[in-house]
Amino acid sequence: MYCYKTRTILSDLLNTYIKDSSFYCTLQNEYKIDGKNWLPLLKNKYNLTVSVAIAHEYEENKHTWILIFPQFRNKTDFVLELFKLLPNLVPHLFPYYEGNLWLHKEEYELPKVNQLEDEKKAIKQKCDDEIERINIQIEKEKEANKFWYDLIRDTDDALVQAVIKTLRMLGFEKVVNVDEEIKTKGDDAFLREDIQIKDISPILVVDIKGIIGLPSDPEALQAHKHATMRIKEWNRTDINCLTIINHQRNIPPLDRENNMPYRKELLDSASQMDLGLMTTWDLYRLLRSFLRNKWKPENVKHLFYKSQRISIIPMNYEYVGKIEHIWKKTEAFSVVVEKSTLESSDKIGIETPIEILEYEIATLMLNDIKVKKAEIGDEIGIKTKQFPSNIKERLCVYKVHG
Repeated sequence: MYCYKTRTILSDLLNTYIKDSSFYCTLQNEYKIDGKNWLPLLKNKYNLTVSVAIAHEYEENKHTWILIFPQFRNKTDFVLELFKLLPNLVPHLFPYYEGNLWLHKEEYELPKVNQLEDEKKAIKQKCDDEIERINIQIEKEKEANKFWYDLIRDTDDALVQAVIKTLRMLGFEKVVNVDEEIKTKGDDAFLREDIQIKDISPILVVDIKGIIGLPSDPEALQAHKHATMRIKEWNRTDINCLTIINHQRNIPPLDRENNMPYRKELLDSASQMDLGLMTTWDLYRLLRSFLRNKWKPENVKHLFYKSQRISIIPMNYEYVGKIEHIWKKTEAFSVVVEKSTLESSDKIGIETPIEILEYEIATLMLNDIKVKKAEIGDEIGIKTKQFPSNIKERLCVYKVHG
């Protein structure tokens, strides 16, 4: 919970007791209560009111109040503190109370204090205006790049459009939306693939689906069925097929089955059918990595022509090994070198569950001694010029060529 209004004497009191409080319902204004007389005091993390002051005007500028608070553990102390404040908050309800907080009303306050209070209000207003400006930018950015969200949550045409947008950003130039082409030509509607990629030979026939669960074999093989039809129709054999499925689309991508969304038996037979298999989460991760690291299109476009499960690792990457240990205090980590070699002048890519992060090596250490090169079998200590603070053990490390 948090105090809804700006800092006041009452909000100070609420902040003191809020840590030991709980609530079992939320509060909502009705049409019978004028909006100006409904004053939320506390809201929960969903921006719903859990404490409120309700005013009732019985004379001009004179109100009675209904105060609704959550359950405070120490109710006695809270009520005592509250009644110490009320005479100063609503003095007309306590005509015989002689307090001194009126001294700090604007009419009686020191001129310099009033000036500082005005400065404080101006600063707050400036901050509020700047936050509003940024919020507007955020909403514009979300709207302009809505396809990112569609890629991992949607289905049907919205998903197809998101995949097309992604493919074009990755460098593909001749991406055909088959449904739109059929409508333009006025052909009879019948089941066809969603996309054709015609940049090079072979042509890629792409089928796209958004589903609730894991893909069935017929769903995964639909692209191969379409490719077979196109081979006969076009009388050419340089046609590959690609299935892209937004699986388990109703749950967050990191909670999905991402290691084996397709059955092993299907993966084993996919190479014989020139069938590539991807998820839209693969595509999402690939695009994020592509933009973050400013990859060249030629290093990722060829991935889509492979068969079986398509990796997001670009063509100019060479596998080195996995992270074995991490020393955050010294901002270093070690990698067991399984393939390739590693030199102190190299750049490396670290594959995280979301994207691939690239770093320049600053130092290589072997048995606490600086070295210029790590060989296969070494557990090499690595310091990068910028420490990748979000890395974890067992993440794969690659050497970046070019």
